Amino acid sequence: MTGWLLAALFFLAVFNPAAVALLLARADGRPSTRDALLGRLPAVAASIVVLALLALGADGLLDALELSLSTFQIAAGVLIVFGALQAFLALGLAPEDVSVGWANVRLLVWLLSPAPLALAVAVGADEGFLFAATALLIGALAAFALAAVWLLWRGLEGRVLLSWLRCLIAAGAVLAAVNLIRQGVENV
Repeated sequence: MTGWLLAALFFLAVFNPAAVALLLARADGRPSTRDALLGRLPAVAASIVVLALLALGADGLLDALELSLSTFQIAAGVLIVFGALQAFLALGLAPEDVSVGWANVRLLVWLLSPAPLALAVAVGADEGFLFAATALLIGALAAFALAAVWLLWRGLEGRVLLSWLRCLIAAGAVLAAVNLIRQGVENV
């Protein structure tokens, strides 16, 4: 597996498509409409732009904070573990009707939580902007697409399975965190 593909999988795990599906789900549990889900794309695009800009300025940010890459990788790993715990416990993921005006804000807050922010800076500082932006784009779009497919197909009908998937993907985010911490420790 190539490095950017592994990084894309880490971004996918941190974004957690099952958690995104819970954020986007209709309160009545029925399948979502295509138009309602397409209305959430501005939040996805905005988060990709913000995270890509962080990846672009990652070296400068670490220099300004006087942090080494290895120190930040360890800290980012810890932040990702807390993000995985948030997804595992479904904190702030209660379904709401996607027609509510705050749906884009809720999605943007999830996609720009500390775990993706830390991962974007860590990957950007370690691998460079193009690498980080490619992995980020693939991970974010895959997370949104998987969540949208689930909601168009099932709504919250399979909520138990969706909850299990959310927890399983959160475990994948912990693997991403362990990998970052390992890299940070090896670079010390």
